[in-house]
Amino acid sequence: MYKVALTGAGGNIGFRLARLLEKKYDVTCFAHNHIPAGLDAVSLDITDADAVHHAITRLRPYAVINTAALADANLCQRQPELADSVNVAGVINIAKACAAARCRLIHYSTDLVFDGRTGMYNEKSAPNPIGVYGATKSRSELVALGHNEATAILRTAIVYGAGSGKRPTFFEHVVRRARKGEASKVFINEYRSFLYMDDSATAAISLLKNFSPGIYHAGGNERLSRHVFVSRMFSFLGLDAKLAEPVKIADVDNQVYRPADCSLYSGKLKDATGWKPASISEGMRKFKIDMDL
Repeated sequence: MYKVALTGAGGNIGFRLARLLEKKYDVTCFAHNHIPAGLDAVSLDITDADAVHHAITRLRPYAVINTAALADANLCQRQPELADSVNVAGVINIAKACAAARCRLIHYSTDLVFDGRTGMYNEKSAPNPIGVYGATKSRSELVALGHNEATAILRTAIVYGAGSGKRPTFFEHVVRRARKGEASKVFINEYRSFLYMDDSATAAISLLKNFSPGIYHAGGNERLSRHVFVSRMFSFLGLDAKLAEPVKIADVDNQVYRPADCSLYSGKLKDATGWKPASISEGMRKFKIDMDL
């Protein structure tokens, strides 16, 4: 049984990934300031270089999967130094430790490394982030690849599903509001490749099984606006689709400027590993179960 280390196991994707990995791998989970109920995890601050080096070189896993990040785009914009310390310096620590332990690294990145001008980005598309979060994640890709040759970058699309319990995901939040008859403002001019959360996790596992260094995209099969997606979700869950109130990004105060279209083309990952994400309807069916609706 392969030994795998998972950093960021307390986050939304990390928690789901931990649950899937533990079925077939000898997994050691590391989390920072939130350990979900039922998760066996060791505390680790990835900004502590000595602690990261000790944890990984002592364990000497077959692979490290890094999902740890400061992913709140608004917080990153307000505190760029903090974002850089976690999303860049923290990844340097992990990559160096992986090199010392001679193990593979699968590093999670984001569709927000792109500027959103064209959409349907593939792995050869040039990153051009327009916010601090995207910029730090773009740099994290470079340092991960630069410090550990055996690195695969997994750029994941926006995910939906139940989170780890630290705080509600955007989709949990708007569904809970809709169940109370409350409307939520949802962008009509933001396009993404919405991906069910477990499918992001299985994308990483597919790379674990068929490892090859490089950059890979993992997105859902459809390019949709956030408003269309949420409206369809409400309808699927038996909620009033009109409670998804259409607005433009510029109409909402205190928002970091968002790229208009960060949809992803994921053919490379599918061809290389056989990964297959759920359809929107199948993902929503699973989300309905997640939400106990």
